[in-house]
Amino acid sequence: MFFKDHAAEFVIAAFGSAAGAYYGAKAAQKIIEDGRGREELLKAISSTNIAITLSYNICNALLTSKKQFIKPLHDDYEREKVLLQNFNQSLALGTIPLGSQHNFTANLQTFPLPKIPVESLQKSIFENTSMTSALLSVFSILSLSADGLQMSVDNRNRLITLYKSRPHGSLTAAEYFGLASGSLVNEDYPTTLAAIVAQTDDAIFFSHLLCVELHEHGMSLSEKFQRLWGDGAPTITKIDWTRAEQNNLLPSHNPYSDWLAMFKKKDLPTSSCWNIKKWFCKHP
Repeated sequence: MFFKDHAAEFVIAAFGSAAGAYYGAKAAQKIIEDGRGREELLKAISSTNIAITLSYNICNALLTSKKQFIKPLHDDYEREKVLLQNFNQSLALGTIPLGSQHNFTANLQTFPLPKIPVESLQKSIFENTSMTSALLSVFSILSLSADGLQMSVDNRNRLITLYKSRPHGSLTAAEYFGLASGSLVNEDYPTTLAAIVAQTDDAIFFSHLLCVELHEHGMSLSEKFQRLWGDGAPTITKIDWTRAEQNNLLPSHNPYSDWLAMFKKKDLPTSSCWNIKKWFCKHP
């Protein structure tokens, strides 16, 4: 019988055909999955570059405000406070006549806080599934710092409006410097100013940290792309912080060392270009 005589050949041929179809389908599926994986990785790299740009824009806007408004305001305040302290000391020592009056200069200039695109940055970060928990945490702290800074600036503007609404715009040294006046102490202005200074540094620190760490995250994605598919990945955006460092506008890491210590080093993207230890050495 033909079938009986050639049954083995039919079985082998049928098996070979089925196996070929199966492995062909698997290969086709792998090609599709590889293509999807490539596109997903390219999308993650693109989103990371957008997040780097947005975090830099936030940091740069805050650095500009610190240089133009907040640092001069704080320096003026501290200088006037020292002059008042010296006057009171001289008065106590009797080196100046009793009843002498000290005139101080109050800087009541209002200033606009730049628009901080936290919502756009949030969308770019939270829609990027490649982000690490450490990066998400840095963004969350940045968002809280930016909100707090806006509230403090609004509070200071409200206080200035109140002071200027008085006859002749009168403002006492006790109010301006948070000193005792009889049995009362009003520290609204000094605590608000201190909050603005601290929250500005917070927002600068975390936007800077986010920007630098996003770059390293992007570099790790780019290296993965090159390892799997060779060339073709977009260049990762890198920011030059030289001017900010030279102008001494970046805050010290010391107030944030406990926060940074909460994260294990493996949770933070690192490379030969950047790590927290090197940053500490540059920003004691």
